[in-house]
Amino acid sequence: MRIEFDLEADALYVRFKDERPADNVDIQEGITADFDASHRLIGIEILNVSRRLPPEALATITVQNLLPSTR
Repeated sequence: MRIEFDLEADALYVRFKDERPADNVDIQEGITADFDASHRLIGIEILNVSRRLPPEALATITVQNLLPSTR
């Protein structure tokens, strides 16, 4: 997984798989989910990030619980 932020475009992209999307769905204005040919989620794009999140939130993005527990 990779998180990319484009300051000039004010866009955040969370990439789960490194491939080109075959389809996408607008979840809400400015948020799009990308899918591969098998309809699996491969990425999420968020536009106008600075209006949605304060700058300090972007600076502290963390990934939690990425892998299931091995209990």
